[in-house]
Amino acid sequence: MRLPRSRRLPRALGVFAGVSALLLAGLATATPAQAGDVPPAPVTEFRAPVCAGTTSQDPKQVNPGDHHGETDLTRVFGARLVSYNKGNVVPLYDTFGGADGAYPALCGTYYDPETQGPKSVWMFCTDVRSKVCGDLGPGGTLSEGATPKGEMSDLPKNSRLDKTQERIIGWLLQNGHPYDRSPGEPATTRADQTSSANRFALQNLIWCVSDPDLTNATFQAMCSRNLPQTEMDRILSMTAETAVVNLLLTSSGDVVVGTPREITLNTNVYNQPITLNATGTAAGSLTVCGGPAALNGNQLTVSGTDPTQNTTVKLCLTPSKAGSYGLEATAAAVSSDHLQWAQSGSDCQVFARFRHDAGAPVSARIGFTIKQGLDNSTKSQPKLTTKASHKVARPGAKLHDTVKLTGFKAGHGSRGTATLFGPLTKVTSKSCTPANKVASVSFTPRNGSVRTSKIKVTRPGYYTWVASTSADSKNKAASHKCGLAVETTLVRKKQYNISKVDTGFSGVAASDQTLARMRPNTVSMPATQLNATLTGSGHRKGRMLIPGDVQTVGQLNASAAIGDKVGTTVLAGHVSDAKDRPGAMWSLKKARKGQVITVDANGKKVKYRVTKVERFSRAGKLPARLFNTAGQHRLVLISCADKVTKDGRWHYTNNLVVTAVPVK
Repeated sequence: MRLPRSRRLPRALGVFAGVSALLLAGLATATPAQAGDVPPAPVTEFRAPVCAGTTSQDPKQVNPGDHHGETDLTRVFGARLVSYNKGNVVPLYDTFGGADGAYPALCGTYYDPETQGPKSVWMFCTDVRSKVCGDLGPGGTLSEGATPKGEMSDLPKNSRLDKTQERIIGWLLQNGHPYDRSPGEPATTRADQTSSANRFALQNLIWCVSDPDLTNATFQAMCSRNLPQTEMDRILSMTAETAVVNLLLTSSGDVVVGTPREITLNTNVYNQPITLNATGTAAGSLTVCGGPAALNGNQLTVSGTDPTQNTTVKLCLTPSKAGSYGLEATAAAVSSDHLQWAQSGSDCQVFARFRHDAGAPVSARIGFTIKQGLDNSTKSQPKLTTKASHKVARPGAKLHDTVKLTGFKAGHGSRGTATLFGPLTKVTSKSCTPANKVASVSFTPRNGSVRTSKIKVTRPGYYTWVASTSADSKNKAASHKCGLAVETTLVRKKQYNISKVDTGFSGVAASDQTLARMRPNTVSMPATQLNATLTGSGHRKGRMLIPGDVQTVGQLNASAAIGDKVGTTVLAGHVSDAKDRPGAMWSLKKARKGQVITVDANGKKVKYRVTKVERFSRAGKLPARLFNTAGQHRLVLISCADKVTKDGRWHYTNNLVVTAVPVK
């Protein structure tokens, strides 16, 4: 539904009431249209294409009583046609699909040299206090209500706006933005060019940028919700002042048919298409093999948020035909150069439209010769064997791999890579996935043994290497399976010896309060009413030191951390105090198989499910398996149970041990 004239600019938002249609000082003076937009020969009357997206009413079927007898607002005739043949942009209809009491944005059409015909685009106002001047007058003229206006002609810019404002407006026109509307506005959650309601929202956001000083509380609240300064700063961070695109053939040596080669692209053009065009007599397929990018056809889009920093993307070319090969990368990065400005009178709004073909593109090109190379059957097949530097290591160790090659022909461009995966609960042939990758190191392949660079590991678990060499003109690729025992290292904490956990209160030594790595904050077990704070606990002479506060549970520092891939995490606490008043573990005796324990480890909740409940005499030693720093990760809770009272004195005869495993 179109808004009646009484609700349009400046009162359409319910936020501009009382704002006069003032002429702003300093508006740029109209200049002739670009020569490229002037048709090579005058054209006759025609129907222009509609602008992209939907409108509330069909601009090709409007009420002639509102439009001086016209029923089709896409018709370019009379004064419209004269202006079009001068190379100007011609307003056709407004954001709702009409041209009576027009409300921005306006759909305008101009001659496009690339398609050699009319092109229609949405134009948005950048002077909220000025008139729209977008109504259809008699004979195809422009008017503001009943007042005739001149034809719309191009400006070099809106002189009120600085480069920062232009960059934000250009980004909004290109990308759109989420939208939190004010009461009474058309229903939408998105500001873009796809519908009347969405363009209404986008126009509001553009006014937030062009007219931030408008003193209207509702307007200011809308801008604060949608485009606060932090959000404008974020948008600016995605629009480069100077766009960069570079290409580089990664390694030396012949480029041969059938052998992939890396091409490095370095850029600060983010979230916008970079066109890749191949030229020459050779052929090959191009894929993204590294970096935050996606390739769709010949359009590469690189993800990023900070255009002050360049990002490297690896492209892999697999040649399929010999000959000369060239690759050109071209980007027309969103900038103020992509904005074109137009105005139909000094008291009218300055309109901005986005043109992909405007602005100076940046490009880079590389060229080389692709050779036929040897038939794969004549290439050497290197034999590759490997060995990890450690079978067992401590957290903080630096691991490396040793790669031994035989039958390798050096000097033809092959590259070596060793990748470490982990930490893992166990190693299988399916463990070597991107999600488990720790890091990769490169090495130069040669016959004999090569020791790779080191990679530091900090978390307990199993780690495994995969080494490989790439194919070149003389060698086939070589690698090995994931999960080989000879390539696997167990990283575990130092094994300790504990046989006693004295959770009877009397005679308790002071706790060692040294914090364990990734020390959890709380432990809870609803089925037993356990809900206690955790603190790090040490051990001395084979005994775990329990916190003196009976409402606190100790986590054994020497045991595995919560969430580790291997080893047992040990938690222990008192069942009662010296007067047998309940402690944190008072109701642990209610524990049963299947119940859930939750540990909050520095804000990260880790859940465990009880698998076993056991009792062990306090007169004996606790099993060593409860304190293992290797093996399947488990959680063990230890307290006392089975109170005995004799001759007026009481004590607990057993240790109660609850074992749980992570919930998957």
